[in-house]
Amino acid sequence: MPVPWLGLSNGGAFQPGREDRGLLCSQHGGLVDRSGGTATCPEAVEREIYALGLGIAEFRRGTEGQVLPVPDSRLNRRISAATVIDFSGPARASALLATKFSGLGTRTRGTLVGSAIVCTPWGTCLHGEGDFLPFVGRGIDTLPRHGAKALAGLQRYGLRAGHQSLCRWEHAGKQDLFARWNAAVAGATAAHDYRNIANTFGWVVETDPFNPESVPAKRTALGRLKQAELWMVPAEVGQPITILMRDAEDKETRYRYVSRALWNPADSGKGQSAGSKYLDEGHLQLACRDAQGELAWTTLRHGRLGLDMANADYPFTNQADVLINARLAADQIRTACAAQRVL
Repeated sequence: MPVPWLGLSNGGAFQPGREDRGLLCSQHGGLVDRSGGTATCPEAVEREIYALGLGIAEFRRGTEGQVLPVPDSRLNRRISAATVIDFSGPARASALLATKFSGLGTRTRGTLVGSAIVCTPWGTCLHGEGDFLPFVGRGIDTLPRHGAKALAGLQRYGLRAGHQSLCRWEHAGKQDLFARWNAAVAGATAAHDYRNIANTFGWVVETDPFNPESVPAKRTALGRLKQAELWMVPAEVGQPITILMRDAEDKETRYRYVSRALWNPADSGKGQSAGSKYLDEGHLQLACRDAQGELAWTTLRHGRLGLDMANADYPFTNQADVLINARLAADQIRTACAAQRVL
């Protein structure tokens, strides 16, 4: 996997190919397992929340060839488990992303880094969010769950009633910084609690390292998984941007995203504006085998191959439903392909 390095010009802009000065994007992981009942000190939990996530740091090559950090760079930055992040693409403003923090489902807070970080040809970095179960709990609901459909989505991603997170952040106090990690239904609507908190994780997140004031974006067109691996196919002029992904858990599958827009080198250095062009409109596809055993890709598109309201296991209302519950959509596609031998 290529090092997530972005060349930095003397003027502070993206300079592809520069090796003696640049920005390095890195994961900040670590998991405190309190499943045995370890005390959840609010101060310690707060430190963990702000420590977890993504780091961006400037480095320069010294006179003797050594690579040195630049501690006072204005571009040094942390994207933590509490940073405000926008949703973009087809699932933005979906009711399934609504929370007490963003009743319209247009924003969220925090990222949980799970897969490799890759750099884009337009000068941003992408990372995939991994398993949220160690961080998100689901206490006993104080109000009835809103229907079998919501339950199906939660259970397919492993968040069952009574689930206690390993970190137990949800038990550190009543402040919103901690309470938001509890997916139990406690309010009249999703805008009054965090029943949808799990739906806000599992995305590919784009960050512009060259603009420290920018708000990262969760690119929902790429689907919601428990991201284990992320690759960007080298861009070719006049061809779509292609990104390969793999779900972390056993018996899951591989996916790819193919942009609708075709790569134009004039977009190099345009940051997240180019990201919106290439990552907000495209096709999420599932790896399948045809009747001859050959690999083929099938698009997860609402209204096709059972991804519709008539689906008995999960009634898909729209494309946002398909992307937020990509695992359920993939289950249906595999069943349909096996029955119809259509890919």
